[in-house]
Amino acid sequence: MAAATDRQRAVRDAVLRWLFVKSAEGHRGTFLDSDAIGTAFGCSLAPLTQDEVAEASDRLFRSGHVTGVPVMGLSIPRPILTVAGRRVAKAAHIACGRGRKPRSVETDDRLTAAYARARQ
Repeated sequence: MAAATDRQRAVRDAVLRWLFVKSAEGHRGTFLDSDAIGTAFGCSLAPLTQDEVAEASDRLFRSGHVTGVPVMGLSIPRPILTVAGRRVAKAAHIACGRGRKPRSVETDDRLTAAYARARQ
């Protein structure tokens, strides 16, 4: 049970970080792509599924971190970060799993650049 909870938290964190980077790059309300999110911020060995990403966006919607139009069967297909979601993502308090880093250095650089743009 704990492993499943850690995985769900890691997927939510990856979705939130990916949305933050996309919004900093000027993409607002972009479609969630499980492959792109998994490649950029995937934390576990197993690839992210579309169902996991949809569940994560639904959870972020209910917690007030994203907004959008819910669609039956797709959750929130084009979420937009709220002020609370940006605050959490900017604070960089979200970690990929239990203190693990994103998979690639390129992703880490993109995230650092997004944080720098958001702080200006």
